[in-house]
Amino acid sequence: MGMLKELQGNHPGIIDPALISFILNAINSSILVVDHKDRLVLFNSRARDLFGQDMLRIGSYILEKIFMPDDIEILLHNILVITRSKGEFEGEVMLRRSDGSTFIALMSTSAWPWEDGHAIVITLHDISRLKGIEKLLRDSERMAFLGGMLDDISHQIRNPVLAIGGFSRRLAKTPQERPEYLHAIQEEALRLENLLDVLTEFIRFPPQMPQHVSLASLPDALEPVFQEIGEKYGIGIEVDTSRELSSEPAFVDIAAVRRAVLEILKNSAEEAAYCSHAVNVKVSFCNSDEQLMSCIIKITDNGSGIRPPIFLKIFNPFFTTKTGHAGMGLTLARRIIQEAAGRLVIESEFGHGTTALIHLPRDRRREIRRKKFNLS
Repeated sequence: MGMLKELQGNHPGIIDPALISFILNAINSSILVVDHKDRLVLFNSRARDLFGQDMLRIGSYILEKIFMPDDIEILLHNILVITRSKGEFEGEVMLRRSDGSTFIALMSTSAWPWEDGHAIVITLHDISRLKGIEKLLRDSERMAFLGGMLDDISHQIRNPVLAIGGFSRRLAKTPQERPEYLHAIQEEALRLENLLDVLTEFIRFPPQMPQHVSLASLPDALEPVFQEIGEKYGIGIEVDTSRELSSEPAFVDIAAVRRAVLEILKNSAEEAAYCSHAVNVKVSFCNSDEQLMSCIIKITDNGSGIRPPIFLKIFNPFFTTKTGHAGMGLTLARRIIQEAAGRLVIESEFGHGTTALIHLPRDRRREIRRKKFNLS
């Protein structure tokens, strides 16, 4: 009511509190008003429906009730600072209701002169349904990708199944022992098992849990992978750490990055078996000039490179030129990097080796959620 009295004082006889109440309740948005000390002084019926009457108490510190606990110290603080210093704020926030359920809201705030400070008028729109549609579209894209693999999966499974069936029927028709048939059945059954293991891992690869990883620590974090590949395949891996890297960290799941690097290095190491010369690999790290990327891991080998017709298929599921391989290594590596909001680029010139560029992302969370602002 203090705001209504002030409005009346500035415009005597023009603004009726009943009219203000009618307008506020007619607006198809939730409206909250807090005073210069962040205490609730006004709300409309939409806000009551959204949060519940029990949560909205005049004089209470409502913002600390509706914000997520993890967002109170930084995000809420910054919203109040921005609003009172610049006059307004607009952005998406996660809020909670009295029953503990959460929703995503588009929040707009405006500052209003109040005594020796500023009150804040807050307008909220529940956009959870819109965000749900966005997530559904992302999930649909992933399902479309997996659906596109069905033909390849069917082809990969059909061949060993037909072979097993054929040799089994031959065994059933002949009285003498045929160890070569048994061996073929065992080989094809093993191939099926390996294929199913690869598919299961690909589909069930655990969700990534990104954290801040300093760029300077990346070489040490990946050292176990370098050692594993070097010892297993007998190739030399040179790690170049001479470049000065930015102090701004990457925002990644380092275990997932290790797996992507492992698959790329395996690809280079396995290619070495088909080369007439010794294959060496060089790994280097450099800063990225892109706004959304923090650094680039560059993996270069001096192998025989990739023929142009084959290069177009390197990320295709189950595509391989090597006997006994599932052809999912680079597919998995690219999926890992893409789900990390990064990018994997392969460059190759036949006869002159191959280079893989892994672009790792910065922390894409808004600065308002990461850094506490000061009132200016």
